[in-house]
Amino acid sequence: MNMRNYRKGFFPMPRTTILCPMKTVAARPWKILVLVCALFLFPAAPVCAQTLNRPVDAQGWSNLVYDYYQGLKSLYATFEQVVTHKESGIEEQRVGELYFKKPFLVRWVSHDPYPELLLVEREFLWQYLPEEKLVFKYRVEDIDDQSQFLSVLTGQAPLSEKFRVTPKGESEGVQTIALLPYSPSTNLVEATIWVDMDSGIILRLLFKDFYGNLNDISFTDQELDINIHPDTFKFAVPPAATLEDYTGARD
Repeated sequence: MNMRNYRKGFFPMPRTTILCPMKTVAARPWKILVLVCALFLFPAAPVCAQTLNRPVDAQGWSNLVYDYYQGLKSLYATFEQVVTHKESGIEEQRVGELYFKKPFLVRWVSHDPYPELLLVEREFLWQYLPEEKLVFKYRVEDIDDQSQFLSVLTGQAPLSEKFRVTPKGESEGVQTIALLPYSPSTNLVEATIWVDMDSGIILRLLFKDFYGNLNDISFTDQELDINIHPDTFKFAVPPAATLEDYTGARD
């Protein structure tokens, strides 16, 4: 199996059986942005959190998370990510860092084992694979099935508006919550989050796509509501790179 082709794309979706090599699916923006949207909900640990009355039902947990993320303005974090591909059984580990600033500016950088940049600058989504010298460009507005995450991310909607929320139990101050989207897509059929019971901060996310692939994300360090230089969210195509533009013509 060609691992270099297999790993392209932020969350590659297999289109073949285990008997065939995985194909590159980098040019699939909805399979990329669903993760980007989800990830910026999740700092690694409570920071300056106020102790609140702990919720007792699904709506209470939804409101607690909503209240926290409605007030979040910016985020820097380092991350560790494990992607498990169901058909092959291959487990892929990645590390890197991210920056986020409202309303929706995102910079996601994977350093190891393969470098990759994902950048959202309001209107456009860029994906840069430096080893392959490839750049992909998309319009954010064309990615319709990400609205459920975007609305939660930007503090416009509680979890219960987009997901069926089911508390699964608590341990050491952390509540496990199962999420089933009311409008499931190929990229997301179910998720589990782990929430700090006092602050509403999501500590960990595990979600599954239609094919049974798993994505497990945790953060090793983070800073909230910091000043981030505007140039962080700018991108210019490197001279040696090939651009594949999927934005299409607009009248």
